[in-house]
Amino acid sequence: MDNNILFYSRLSMIAYKSNERIKEEIAKITNSYKLDIIEIDDLKALVIERRGIFYIAIRGTANLKNWINTNAKFSKESFIEGKVHKGFKSASIKLLDRLKLILDKESIINITGHSLGAALTNLIADNLVDQGYNVLDVYLFGCPKIGNSKYRKWSEQNLYNKINVLNDIDVIYNAPPFFLGYSALDVDIFFTSNCEYYVNPSKFKIHLHRILKIKKDILSLIELAEDHSMKNYYHIISHIYLEKMLNNDII
Repeated sequence: MDNNILFYSRLSMIAYKSNERIKEEIAKITNSYKLDIIEIDDLKALVIERRGIFYIAIRGTANLKNWINTNAKFSKESFIEGKVHKGFKSASIKLLDRLKLILDKESIINITGHSLGAALTNLIADNLVDQGYNVLDVYLFGCPKIGNSKYRKWSEQNLYNKINVLNDIDVIYNAPPFFLGYSALDVDIFFTSNCEYYVNPSKFKIHLHRILKIKKDILSLIELAEDHSMKNYYHIISHIYLEKMLNNDII
């Protein structure tokens, strides 16, 4: 399994905390850094610069305004290639304009986010690459569908290291629905509730797992929302890493 996933999942979880807690948590995991916290129209991103390398974590949905002003605007608009979710596009541009006041094209840029934050992460990474910025790592957790199949195919060809992570029966993976013209990004790592994981699973494998799980235990429907929680993502990833360390699989 990708060795950076624990770090980026922790950053994505920290993005949900208060500004004071963010400062405390970042101080625990690194030193000699500069931290900027961007807040605009109920959107939030933290930017950590350390030794010329930028790490950006974008918060997911945190309040009703996020749903009304961003998530609920699911009509599509033209993007660099294809069409994307109107609300996601608008929010990504707001954050991008602020980020470009901090970033420079010579530095390495790494971006992560969960849920709404994952969608914005992907769009911002695509925009930055198109504008000549040096994007290296892009980590998505519980990412919804962002655009149509033309956008998806184009985005997945961009030259950065994208890791799209899905947890078991996380319901957001299926939103917005396909009949509105949305196409899900390929999943790179798929976790199950018993802490198994699969690398590059097919969409068929993911959907079959979900159908069989719900058929076996109807109470698993309760997990639809729970499995989307960033805390749940981080908990499972941490558990798997602990097991791998105990088995000497991580050096």
